[in-house]
Amino acid sequence: MVSGTDPAIATGPRSKRGFGFRSPATTRWSSVLDLHSRRLLASATSDHPDADLACDAIKIAAAVRGGRAAVDGVIFHTDR
Repeated sequence: MVSGTDPAIATGPRSKRGFGFRSPATTRWSSVLDLHSRRLLASATSDHPDADLACDAIKIAAAVRGGRAAVDGVIFHTDR
């Protein structure tokens, strides 16, 4: 959803012009970051914060890095 007036959701370079992006309040987001390069490898969304959401994000990140064989031995850390 794009909002043209709500300053609470305005982000990025367009925020000075009153643009921003927001997802519905019930949408959950999971992301995987490469801590060495500080690159966002994957993000997944779901209506429920469950194991499937986390697994989807990890699968996307593994695919970005070249598949399961390319990520053998990688350490995955989570704050929760």
